[in-house]
Amino acid sequence: MRCDIESISALNVNTQPANLRDYFHLNPYTCLLTVRQSLTTIGISAITMQVRATDDGIPAKQSTRDATVRINIIRNENDPYFINTPYETTVQETDSVGTSVITVTARDDDNLVGFTFSDTFL
Repeated sequence: MRCDIESISALNVNTQPANLRDYFHLNPYTCLLTVRQSLTTIGISAITMQVRATDDGIPAKQSTRDATVRINIIRNENDPYFINTPYETTVQETDSVGTSVITVTARDDDNLVGFTFSDTFL
């Protein structure tokens, strides 16, 4: 039996990377899929490929199936940053205990949906 990749494409992207096949190797005899190079710079989270298996019979028979590879890469390329800085406030000596003094907000763009953290200081 032999295996090969008929087609490969990135899911949920507007522009397909031209070199997706360079990232993966499908052993034609064992059908084991391995990664050839680091996926940290590929910039996509899922790949679909159509894999074909062909036997050595006469006549040869084949079967084709879709396979999806999900890429779970934790990227930390950006520093978190504060929004609306600088923070400055005045506290009155007559303010009650527990009075909100200031709210600060930080953001980290490494999160795919954009992570925002806010806290209020009392």
